[in-house]
Amino acid sequence: MEQNRNPSLEEALFRLRQALKEREKQRTGRTPQICSDESIREIVRLMPRKPSDFRSIPGVGTAF
Repeated sequence: MEQNRNPSLEEALFRLRQALKEREKQRTGRTPQICSDESIREIVRLMPRKPSDFRSIPGVGTAF
């Protein structure tokens, strides 16, 4: 298993995802599905630079 090279970025993305989920739940009453843990880890590993780079990450679609 590859070791995470940027644990602070990974943690920040997990916190951001949680904040987005909570905000949407307050707004709509529903908890949205916002990318998986695996997708976040892949974002940290690949460090995409532009929106089109995210297409290579499983679980990250155009809505993301």
